[in-house]
Amino acid sequence: MKTIIKIFCLLLCLSMIVGVFASCASKTPEAETETPKAEEKKEEKEEKQEEEPKGLKYTLLSDGSYEVSVGTEIAAQTIEIPATYQTKKVTSIAESAFYGCTKLKNIVIPNTVTNIGDGAFEECTALGSITLPASIAKIGEGVFGYCTSLTNISVASQNQKYESIDGNLYHKENYELVHYAPGKVASTFEIPYEMRSIGAGAFLGCANLTSITIPDSVTSIGDGAFRDCDALTSIWIPGNVLRIEEECFRSCDRLAEVTMPDTIKSIGKAAFKDCRQLTAIEIPAEVTTIEASAFENCVLLETILLSDGVTKIGNDAFYHTKFYDTESNWENKVLYLGNYLIKAMAAETDTLTPIVGEYSVKAGTKTIADGAFYSCVRLTGVTIPEGVESIGEGAFYYCIGLTTITIPKSVTEIGDFAFEFCNGLTDIYFEGTQEEWQAISKDTARLPSSVELHFA
Repeated sequence: MKTIIKIFCLLLCLSMIVGVFASCASKTPEAETETPKAEEKKEEKEEKQEEEPKGLKYTLLSDGSYEVSVGTEIAAQTIEIPATYQTKKVTSIAESAFYGCTKLKNIVIPNTVTNIGDGAFEECTALGSITLPASIAKIGEGVFGYCTSLTNISVASQNQKYESIDGNLYHKENYELVHYAPGKVASTFEIPYEMRSIGAGAFLGCANLTSITIPDSVTSIGDGAFRDCDALTSIWIPGNVLRIEEECFRSCDRLAEVTMPDTIKSIGKAAFKDCRQLTAIEIPAEVTTIEASAFENCVLLETILLSDGVTKIGNDAFYHTKFYDTESNWENKVLYLGNYLIKAMAAETDTLTPIVGEYSVKAGTKTIADGAFYSCVRLTGVTIPEGVESIGEGAFYYCIGLTTITIPKSVTEIGDFAFEFCNGLTDIYFEGTQEEWQAISKDTARLPSSVELHFA
């Protein structure tokens, strides 16, 4: 009986072993059929990776196309932007895409690119020439700024928006000088008479130009248009221009003479900042606004002729000019420029101590400039005389010791944050009626909620 059982067990084991082998044998063909597919996918992936340009960075845009920038190719001498990436078109060159690629000598842009962002090739100092395809429809600001070797900007003849004249870039429809080639060695340049505008950053970093002639046809000049034109010595602005835009002539180190027309209404932020050879400036009679830092660090600027039409002077508009730095121009620790209170001494210097206690603004003052009493922490009281029309933005910002102020009814505007952090201010004496006080534009002046108002 035991022998029969042993034989039965042995047969059962053999049956199980045979079943396992049969199962394995039946799966083998399936495995063999899957292997070529896996290998094919692997080959496709490797082929795809090989086709993708290495080093450049791509960003998917909302329209399903790609935007390109430098990625890891910052040291490349030649870059060819592909027309497609992962089967989708490359349509845009990003803002500052190739900024600071100082070794880049050649770049090829495909006919799929329609947009070039602000400063896309800024400081590509080895780039000697560039050709823009017919597809380009929009070019940002200062695209070729500081490209000190760039002598020729070419445009495909089929382009509907842009053209090249003598190696410089122009917008056909807008009659705009978009960009002068910064690497040109010529010292003088005359903008074609038919041009109506000069683009933002159009001459950015053009270090060789000593003279630029702007025709009467020009009505607008963009932000930073002549910034860092180090050799520029003088400029005449035509009569159809209404505003000097932000940073328009900033850091023109040799600019010594500026002639502005009577049509100018405002001077933008940092418009002439760091113009270190400028000694005198006459502000046109129609100017109402001089924005922050407009003439800051014009260290030789001593003569400033200001008209009575100015109603707003921005923070540090004349900071660190020769006029500002001359101690004898300060009256009782306060600097005036004509009818405008520019600045009160907030901190101790080598020769001046900060303003302390109560102060009465000089009679005849018309405007208190932005930030005029900024951080005068030891100022306790201020009396503003009749005739003052505006109190600038941040005028008394962080005057933590200020407790009382007298404001005349001639004031029509109190600027943003004028009394920010004046937490000790307890009393305002307004020399008018409650109705006149309510009519003053002051919604964001940040007056303390606990301050008590006193009316005439």
